[in-house]
Amino acid sequence: MEKKESSTSGKRSSSRKLEMRERRRKQAQRNKWIIIGSILLVVAAVAGLLIWTQWKQANAPIGDIIIPTGMNRPAVNGNSVGDPNAPVKLTEVADFQCPACKSFSENIEQTLLDNFVATGKVYFTYETFSFLDEQSSGRESKAAAEAAYCAMDQNRYWDFHDILYANQTGENIGDFTDRRLTAFAAALGLDMEAFSDCFESGKYKQRVLDELVAAPGRGINSTPSFLINGQLIKIESSWQELFDALDAAYAAAEN
Repeated sequence: MEKKESSTSGKRSSSRKLEMRERRRKQAQRNKWIIIGSILLVVAAVAGLLIWTQWKQANAPIGDIIIPTGMNRPAVNGNSVGDPNAPVKLTEVADFQCPACKSFSENIEQTLLDNFVATGKVYFTYETFSFLDEQSSGRESKAAAEAAYCAMDQNRYWDFHDILYANQTGENIGDFTDRRLTAFAAALGLDMEAFSDCFESGKYKQRVLDELVAAPGRGINSTPSFLINGQLIKIESSWQELFDALDAAYAAAEN
């Protein structure tokens, strides 16, 4: 009798262990699917946010467009101005979303053009370092740079340069959506079929990315930055330091 009870008790214990193992297995499986479901929900939410952001940008109202008065730029050649044989070569490296770059363009550049470029001392080139959209879901800096290069195909780079800065009001806030950039081109009277073919095909996408990658290797980590005859110069307190550096470079070239 005792042996029979012992055997029965053992079977019950074994059965309970099996039941516990099965419950644990099912619980582990449920936990697995809960985790997978949670991950899928997060992925779906992120994808939805990106799609919504893109839709919002694509359908955002274009808004008012400021058409600036053009500057007096001598001998325009693509994204450069002046005499290519000038003894001093000045390169500005900038981001079209950069407030300091806008300030330089609107308040200082004409003095540079009048005193150094028009006099044959300096050949001035504008290049991009489109980094201010790197932490954004959009690509306003890069898109603006690409659009400017597309305008360059119609010898209107500097007109597009000016309209970008005239309509810049902040960073990554929708000033340079694709729709607004296209509207800028139309406001300037560009050949819209040629511009759209260029812009929508991403013709200058790689050039803009190459400039972005190349800038740190030239010692550039902020905008605007300036190179005189390929050498980065530091401007610490005023734009007069830039003009002094250009005068020194010209004097050295003449001696």
